[in-house]
Amino acid sequence: MIDLNQVTISSSDLDRAVRFYECLGLRLIVDSRPRYARMIFPDGNSTFSIHHMEKINASNDAPVLYFESDHLEELVSNLRLAGFSFDVDPVDQRWMWREAHLRDIDGNRLILYQADENRKDPPWRISTHAFTLQPYLKDWIFIPEKSHYSLGTKPTAATYRLKSYQDGIQVNLNWTIDGEESHAEFAMVLDGQQHHIDATQSIRCYIESGAIVSEQYTDNRMIARAIRKVILGGLLSVEYEHLPAKGDSYTNLQIYRPLL
Repeated sequence: MIDLNQVTISSSDLDRAVRFYECLGLRLIVDSRPRYARMIFPDGNSTFSIHHMEKINASNDAPVLYFESDHLEELVSNLRLAGFSFDVDPVDQRWMWREAHLRDIDGNRLILYQADENRKDPPWRISTHAFTLQPYLKDWIFIPEKSHYSLGTKPTAATYRLKSYQDGIQVNLNWTIDGEESHAEFAMVLDGQQHHIDATQSIRCYIESGAIVSEQYTDNRMIARAIRKVILGGLLSVEYEHLPAKGDSYTNLQIYRPLL
């Protein structure tokens, strides 16, 4: 799991900066002034730090801080009474957010906004299917030292390309073993149904807990399964499980890094 829950800005006057952000509802939890202060938002688990710096060079190219409120009009009205001035009064934007713009004591740009469900779920949000596949759809480079084979020869090099294709994905795989290069290309329809390749062979592909799973069958008996998932650090794990009719099953694990 990875989450954005801490932002740090710089200020030339921490006392004034703390008072400014207290008016926005933040509460002080670490007080190491005049060097440093950390605050917490009244809702959620996010924290906000202010670090002392003698000279601040705030500009329009600097990152913009967004603070969400369920009661934007009331918040802006009360801040005006507290002496705040605004560059832009509350206005409806074409992206369906209502925003008010201002700057803090060091010139950092702030936007107070109310978006409700349109913050994460605007009408133009990509589909759930596309959202799930998004981390996979790129070129991947094999990492031999992170991969493990229980049986067979591990490739010395490989590339793995995943592209969107109709109701599923297109897989383009290249690998090298003992100096010999090989190539495979196939499509997977992620509908959870068994699709026959010939009279005895079929394949079933689906998404489960964010992982892309494919199962291969012979005479309706599963003989192999591959589980692809993006893991911590943005790596791709491809776990191949082989289930022969005779003999022990075995698993080979391939790890890939994205081609940056």
